[in-house]
Amino acid sequence: MSKIPFFKNFSKSKFSVSDKNNFKINVGWGFHPNKNNEFQELTNCHPELVSGSSHHQKCVTICTVSGKEVLDKVGWAFSPTMKLCWGRNPNLQKADSTPSKAAFTLAEVLITLGIIGVVAAMTLPTLIAQYEKNVVATRVKQTYSMITQAIKLSEVQNGELKYWDNSLEMDDFLEKYIFPYLKGVKLCGEGNSADVTAKCGSAVSVSGKSYTLPNGVNISVISPNALGGAAQSLNKYFLAVLIDVNSNKRPNFLGYDTFYFQLNSDGFFPYGYSKGVTRDDIFNGFLVESANGNNQEVSCKKSKSDDNDALYRHGCTMLLMIDGWEIKDDYPW
Repeated sequence: MSKIPFFKNFSKSKFSVSDKNNFKINVGWGFHPNKNNEFQELTNCHPELVSGSSHHQKCVTICTVSGKEVLDKVGWAFSPTMKLCWGRNPNLQKADSTPSKAAFTLAEVLITLGIIGVVAAMTLPTLIAQYEKNVVATRVKQTYSMITQAIKLSEVQNGELKYWDNSLEMDDFLEKYIFPYLKGVKLCGEGNSADVTAKCGSAVSVSGKSYTLPNGVNISVISPNALGGAAQSLNKYFLAVLIDVNSNKRPNFLGYDTFYFQLNSDGFFPYGYSKGVTRDDIFNGFLVESANGNNQEVSCKKSKSDDNDALYRHGCTMLLMIDGWEIKDDYPW
């Protein structure tokens, strides 16, 4: 009796009598384990399929141990799990030996869908909020980079920033120092009327102007001249710039979709920026010299501490910059 090496690793417990009988009845030959747990052909099968006959040579084939290969001649054989595996010859498949097919019940499908729905309901709001934060932070950083690059190009032509003439009217200042180096800027509106804010987003002042940048972000600009004599006398202040990352869409809330910057003799920075200010200072509040010469407390909080806490969101732009233009988990979103 010839040995069948494909099944040499199968244990006797995996091969039931009914399996052997079904195999023998439907195909005409089968296997049994010997003392070495090697499976040998059963010779008490159909005589035309015993070893040595031409029929036997045509029909003997089995699944490999991996269960991934079935040869052409035999319709089925046993898989490593001792269930039937089907070959490519339907003529040798018997109705009474068709293996049962595993399937999910309707209840199982509904339970699975319910679990997926619950998980989605719990995670989607967080994912959406994180996506919105990333979009906002990216647009603020991009706009800051565009304006900063324009200032550097202007310095090549007009000298160092600290020597620029801030006594110029705002339009003249922008046309001389900024707009020639910031291509594609378009005037959106003047002042901060309802019509202007509906079209252009947040506007910083009744005396300011709003512009649309090439990246679709709107900025509202005001000069010290428009703020009055006290501001004009502080030669280091050039422009106040409010960036609205979603243009005319609401909520127009500082530190959420609008961000406050200033152009002064030191550069273009978030409102109140100073190298010595820390994250804790921003959360707790710190004093900043305003454009009119007064000291004001600036912070980044979700809500006012009291009625005098007018600049409780003005520090959020600086917090965003300190954090590398990334909205952290503790950012008062």
